[in-house]
Parts: sequence; structure tokens; C-alpha cells
Amino acid sequence: MPKILVIDDYPDNLISFSALLKSVISDAVVINAGSGSEGIEKAISEQPDTILLDIIMPGMDGFETCHMLKSEEKTKSIPVIMITAKKTDSASRIKALEIGADAFLSKPIEGTELCAQVRAMLRIKSHEDALKKKETISNISDIEAIT
Repeated sequence: MPKILVIDDYPDNLISFSALLKSVISDAVVINAGSGSEGIEKAISEQPDTILLDIIMPGMDGFETCHMLKSEEKTKSIPVIMITAKKTDSASRIKALEIGADAFLSKPIEGTELCAQVRAMLRIKSHEDALKKKETISNISDIEAIT
């Protein structure tokens, strides 16, 4: 059951993204956050498999939120898809990717494109988690062999 965190300051966008994601990924658990700081808290506590993050938000914008998520040990491996209606220029795209975003989409977003990106991020996260688990098992085996 994949967990998807949506961070956006507009309640209508949270409802729309949640409905779209649940209609296409039926077993998805969609978690909503209305601000960057709330999103960071929920990312740490809920450990979602991917994050949809709006750029334009009051207080902490999406760029700062993404930077903090990618700087935090508990959330740095969670894929982030940045979403915007206004900051669609190439400088904003580059900035987003340089601070750690894994994808960048401009509104209005085609539902099929959004879902394809989310599925790609879920696959990436699943494979990274499997690799980490394999590395942990390998490290434990190495330690047991020494003792």
C-alpha cells in the first residue's frame, strides 16, 4: 500500500490530487499537508513513498521545503515531485532539481502524466528500499562472520 504525501496550501488542490491519485492507484494512502513545515513533520512521522510538493506557498516555499526534506536523514531518500503553476521557467526547474527534487511538473497537469510520474517515483523508492534492506542484511552477515 503506497503512501503519498501531498503538500499544498490550497485545500482544493489537496482534494483534487487525492481524488486523482486514489482513482488511479486504488490502494494508495494519500496524506495531506497544508504547509511546508506541516509537510516536513508528516514526512518524518509517516515516511511516505513519494511526495507531491507545491512550490508557491506562504511562509516556507516548496524550494525550502524540498531542501529541508533532502537534508534530513529520515526523509532524504523520499522522492519529491515539485509542482507549480507560476514558476515554470527553466531557472526554477534547474533550482528544483539542484536542491534534490526528483521530478518537476507544471500546472495544469495532465492526470495521466502526474500518475505516471508518481508510479515512477514509487518504483524508484521500492527499489531503493530493497537495496538498503539487502545492504543491511549483507552488513549483518559480515559482522556475524567476524564474530
